[in-house]
Amino acid sequence: MQKLQFKNIDYIAMSIDLGRPGCMRFVDEIVKSKTTGELPQTHPRVQHLLKDSYNVIVYQENIMALSREMAKFTPSESDGIRKAVGKKDLQKMTSYKDKFIKQSIENGFPEDFVLDTWKTFEDSGNYLFNRSHAYGYGYLTAITAYLKSNHTKEFFLSLLKAAKNEQNTLEEISIIEKEMN
Repeated sequence: MQKLQFKNIDYIAMSIDLGRPGCMRFVDEIVKSKTTGELPQTHPRVQHLLKDSYNVIVYQENIMALSREMAKFTPSESDGIRKAVGKKDLQKMTSYKDKFIKQSIENGFPEDFVLDTWKTFEDSGNYLFNRSHAYGYGYLTAITAYLKSNHTKEFFLSLLKAAKNEQNTLEEISIIEKEMN
Protein backbone atom coordinates (compact mmCIF):
# COMPACT_ATOMS: atom_id res chain seq x y z
CA MET A 1 0.00 0.00 0.00
CA GLN A 2 2.87 2.36 0.73
CA LYS A 3 4.39 1.70 -2.69
CA LEU A 4 1.11 2.27 -4.53
CA GLN A 5 0.33 5.48 -2.64
CA PHE A 6 -3.37 4.89 -3.05
CA LYS A 7 -5.72 7.80 -3.56
CA ASN A 8 -9.04 6.00 -3.89
CA ILE A 9 -10.81 2.71 -3.27
CA ASP A 10 -9.58 1.31 -6.61
CA TYR A 11 -5.96 1.45 -5.44
CA ILE A 12 -6.84 0.07 -2.01
CA ALA A 13 -8.62 -2.90 -3.62
CA MET A 14 -5.75 -3.46 -6.03
CA SER A 15 -3.16 -3.32 -3.25
CA ILE A 16 -5.12 -5.91 -1.28
CA ASP A 17 -5.12 -8.26 -4.27
CA LEU A 18 -1.46 -7.56 -5.03
CA GLY A 19 -0.66 -8.80 -1.53
CA ARG A 20 -1.95 -12.25 -2.48
CA PRO A 21 0.57 -14.88 -3.59
CA GLY A 22 -0.88 -15.05 -7.10
CA CYS A 23 0.16 -11.57 -8.16
CA MET A 24 2.57 -10.32 -5.51
CA ARG A 25 5.38 -10.52 -8.07
CA PHE A 26 3.72 -7.71 -10.05
CA VAL A 27 3.82 -5.04 -7.32
CA ASP A 28 6.95 -3.28 -8.56
CA GLU A 29 5.77 -3.48 -12.17
CA ILE A 30 2.44 -1.83 -11.30
CA VAL A 31 4.12 0.82 -9.14
CA LYS A 32 6.44 1.63 -12.05
CA SER A 33 3.47 1.83 -14.44
CA LYS A 34 1.55 4.03 -12.04
CA THR A 35 4.43 6.47 -11.62
CA THR A 36 5.73 6.54 -15.22
CA GLY A 37 2.52 5.93 -17.15
CA GLU A 38 4.28 3.20 -19.15
CA LEU A 39 2.30 -0.03 -19.16
CA PRO A 40 3.94 -3.46 -19.31
CA GLN A 41 3.79 -5.04 -22.75
CA THR A 42 0.91 -7.36 -23.46
CA HIS A 43 -0.72 -8.65 -26.61
CA PRO A 44 -2.75 -5.88 -28.30
CA ARG A 45 -5.83 -8.15 -28.56
CA VAL A 46 -6.13 -8.41 -24.77
CA GLN A 47 -4.98 -4.94 -23.73
CA HIS A 48 -8.57 -3.71 -23.34
CA LEU A 49 -9.22 -6.51 -20.82
CA LEU A 50 -6.35 -5.48 -18.54
CA LYS A 51 -6.38 -1.68 -18.85
CA ASP A 52 -7.83 -1.16 -15.34
CA SER A 53 -5.02 -3.20 -13.79
CA TYR A 54 -2.01 -1.80 -15.67
CA ASN A 55 -1.93 -4.77 -18.11
CA VAL A 56 -1.44 -7.19 -15.22
CA ILE A 57 -3.66 -10.07 -14.11
CA VAL A 58 -4.84 -8.90 -10.71
CA TYR A 59 -8.36 -10.28 -10.29
CA GLN A 60 -10.11 -13.58 -10.98
CA GLU A 61 -12.24 -11.70 -13.51
CA ASN A 62 -9.07 -10.98 -15.53
CA ILE A 63 -8.50 -14.73 -15.84
CA MET A 64 -12.07 -15.29 -16.92
CA ALA A 65 -11.91 -12.56 -19.57
CA LEU A 66 -8.56 -13.74 -20.93
CA SER A 67 -9.70 -17.36 -21.17
CA ARG A 68 -12.78 -16.29 -23.14
CA GLU A 69 -10.85 -13.95 -25.45
CA MET A 70 -7.75 -16.06 -26.01
CA ALA A 71 -9.06 -19.64 -25.94
CA LYS A 72 -12.72 -18.94 -26.73
CA PHE A 73 -13.74 -20.68 -23.52
CA THR A 74 -17.42 -20.74 -22.74
CA PRO A 75 -18.63 -18.68 -19.78
CA SER A 76 -18.97 -21.95 -17.86
CA GLU A 77 -15.37 -22.97 -18.61
CA SER A 78 -13.98 -19.56 -17.67
CA ASP A 79 -16.00 -19.68 -14.43
CA GLY A 80 -14.52 -23.12 -13.79
CA ILE A 81 -11.03 -21.63 -13.87
CA ARG A 82 -12.19 -18.82 -11.56
CA LYS A 83 -13.57 -21.35 -9.09
CA ALA A 84 -10.35 -23.37 -9.21
CA VAL A 85 -8.33 -20.23 -8.45
CA GLY A 86 -10.72 -19.22 -5.67
CA LYS A 87 -10.44 -22.63 -4.04
CA LYS A 88 -6.68 -22.96 -4.69
CA ASP A 89 -7.43 -26.17 -6.62
CA LEU A 90 -4.30 -26.55 -8.76
CA GLN A 91 -5.40 -29.98 -10.00
CA LYS A 92 -8.62 -28.50 -11.39
CA MET A 93 -6.62 -25.65 -12.94
CA THR A 94 -4.39 -28.18 -14.69
CA SER A 95 -7.46 -29.80 -16.28
CA TYR A 96 -7.93 -26.64 -18.37
CA LYS A 97 -4.27 -26.19 -19.35
CA ASP A 98 -4.00 -28.18 -22.60
CA LYS A 99 -7.27 -26.83 -23.97
CA PHE A 100 -6.35 -23.24 -23.09
CA ILE A 101 -2.93 -23.49 -24.73
CA LYS A 102 -4.15 -25.33 -27.85
CA GLN A 103 -7.16 -23.10 -28.50
CA SER A 104 -5.28 -19.86 -27.78
CA ILE A 105 -2.58 -20.76 -30.30
CA GLU A 106 -5.24 -21.81 -32.82
CA ASN A 107 -6.87 -18.43 -32.21
CA GLY A 108 -3.69 -16.69 -33.37
CA PHE A 109 -1.93 -15.86 -30.12
CA PRO A 110 1.85 -16.41 -30.05
CA GLU A 111 2.90 -19.53 -28.16
CA ASP A 112 5.28 -17.67 -25.82
CA PHE A 113 2.52 -15.23 -24.84
CA VAL A 114 0.05 -18.09 -24.29
CA LEU A 115 2.52 -20.04 -22.12
CA ASP A 116 3.40 -16.93 -20.11
CA THR A 117 -0.29 -16.17 -19.59
CA TRP A 118 -0.97 -19.74 -18.47
CA LYS A 119 1.99 -19.54 -16.06
CA THR A 120 0.40 -16.47 -14.51
CA PHE A 121 -2.91 -18.36 -14.28
CA GLU A 122 -1.12 -21.19 -12.44
CA ASP A 123 0.65 -18.75 -10.13
CA SER A 124 -2.75 -17.23 -9.45
CA GLY A 125 -3.90 -20.69 -8.38
CA ASN A 126 -2.05 -19.87 -5.16
CA TYR A 127 -4.99 -17.56 -4.61
CA LEU A 128 -6.28 -14.45 -6.26
CA PHE A 129 -9.32 -12.48 -5.12
CA ASN A 130 -12.25 -11.66 -7.28
CA ARG A 131 -12.82 -7.95 -7.72
CA SER A 132 -15.82 -7.70 -5.37
CA HIS A 133 -13.89 -9.28 -2.49
CA ALA A 134 -10.97 -6.93 -3.05
CA TYR A 135 -13.32 -3.95 -2.99
CA GLY A 136 -15.13 -5.26 0.10
CA TYR A 137 -11.86 -5.66 1.96
CA GLY A 138 -10.69 -2.32 0.57
CA TYR A 139 -13.76 -0.57 1.93
CA LEU A 140 -13.25 -2.19 5.32
CA THR A 141 -9.57 -1.19 5.25
CA ALA A 142 -10.43 2.45 4.48
CA ILE A 143 -12.99 2.65 7.28
CA THR A 144 -10.64 0.98 9.75
CA ALA A 145 -7.77 3.31 8.85
CA TYR A 146 -10.05 6.33 9.20
CA LEU A 147 -11.36 5.24 12.60
CA LYS A 148 -7.90 4.38 13.87
CA SER A 149 -6.54 7.76 12.76
CA ASN A 150 -9.45 9.99 13.78
CA HIS A 151 -11.04 8.16 16.72
CA THR A 152 -8.03 6.36 18.18
CA LYS A 153 -9.29 5.86 21.76
CA GLU A 154 -12.68 4.58 20.65
CA PHE A 155 -11.07 2.37 18.02
CA PHE A 156 -8.78 0.61 20.48
CA LEU A 157 -11.50 0.41 23.13
CA SER A 158 -13.74 -1.43 20.68
CA LEU A 159 -10.89 -3.81 19.80
CA LEU A 160 -10.30 -4.53 23.47
CA LYS A 161 -14.01 -5.18 24.04
CA ALA A 162 -14.09 -7.54 21.07
CA ALA A 163 -11.02 -9.44 22.35
CA LYS A 164 -13.23 -11.39 24.76
CA ASN A 165 -14.71 -13.18 21.74
CA GLU A 166 -11.35 -14.49 20.56
CA GLN A 167 -10.13 -18.01 21.37
CA ASN A 168 -7.11 -16.68 23.23
CA THR A 169 -8.31 -13.44 24.80
CA LEU A 170 -5.05 -12.61 26.57
CA GLU A 171 -3.00 -13.11 23.43
CA GLU A 172 -5.38 -10.84 21.49
CA ILE A 173 -5.14 -8.15 24.18
CA SER A 174 -1.35 -8.40 24.02
CA ILE A 175 -1.42 -7.85 20.25
CA ILE A 176 -3.72 -4.85 20.64
CA GLU A 177 -1.53 -3.42 23.37
CA LYS A 178 1.55 -3.62 21.13
CA GLU A 179 -0.36 -1.86 18.38
CA MET A 180 -1.35 0.94 20.76
CA ASN A 181 2.29 1.75 21.58
